[in-house]
Amino acid sequence: MKKIIFAFLLMMVSVSLAAQDCVYEKNELDKFSKEKIVRSKPAILWVHKVNGNNLSVVGRYEKSREWLEIKYLSSEPFSLAEGQEIIFLFKDQSTLALKSNEAVTAEKTKDAARWTALFSCNLDEASFSKLSSGNFTDIRITTAEGNNFDKPISADMASRLPQMLKCLRAAEKAK
Repeated sequence: MKKIIFAFLLMMVSVSLAAQDCVYEKNELDKFSKEKIVRSKPAILWVHKVNGNNLSVVGRYEKSREWLEIKYLSSEPFSLAEGQEIIFLFKDQSTLALKSNEAVTAEKTKDAARWTALFSCNLDEASFSKLSSGNFTDIRITTAEGNNFDKPISADMASRLPQMLKCLRAAEKAK
């Protein structure tokens, strides 16, 4: 009997610790629609060590739809057309192409030293599952101008996205 109680307590502690890894900017019910709204904290996937340019993602869930918001900070101006591909390269050389939901033009940051753009990509079940593996090594953003921003993603940085997606699903299902 003591072993059963101990096993149960151990399981509860591990669930509690796993839940503490989840950090949200928003996790609530909309008071008008009663729809669940979830927005994770940003996860940085790539940072340039000298100039500070970076790429970060936020997981979103609202109106029964999951998507990623991707923020890219660059030294040069750029834009994305609606449907522009954002491609993840995986360790097994397979790829996953997500499409930008909207056209976006990067704007100058307040200090006017860089350009930043925020764009979103829907996640279907297959893309959600593939990104949850965390086995991607690179990301490519193809701009409307025809330039490719190819960024290597370290294993440490890549591990942040699966954790964020796991938390997004957990929050969706919680009432």
